[in-house]
Amino acid sequence: MGLMSKFNLQSPFSDIETKGMQYKSLKDLFEHYGADHIYKVRGLFVNPKGKFGAEPVGILEDCLVNLPRHTLESVQEMLDTDEIIQAIKDEKVGFSIYKYENGYSLDRSTGEIKDFYGVKWLDL
Repeated sequence: MGLMSKFNLQSPFSDIETKGMQYKSLKDLFEHYGADHIYKVRGLFVNPKGKFGAEPVGILEDCLVNLPRHTLESVQEMLDTDEIIQAIKDEKVGFSIYKYENGYSLDRSTGEIKDFYGVKWLDL
């Protein structure tokens, strides 16, 4: 890509047909495949109209997955980096999912601990 390509609005992964793909959560994927599963990333984009503002989204083989909000800056950086874009297109980027708790995990009304899910980016 050229010097000015980052200012164009077209996604570098617009050639991937996502119409009809369902969104899945990290929690659903984690519960179905477990912690050791590695997901191959086919593409990334940022949904500017998410429920809580801009949201990073991963394109997997058979679904779209909402990525954690705290990965937004990293995903935007990946989308601005030609080397990362090419690595994704070459099927050399993936992630695994981990579960964690933090200071917001306690539901004060029920006393239950809520789990959160994050991604660990991987070279494939």
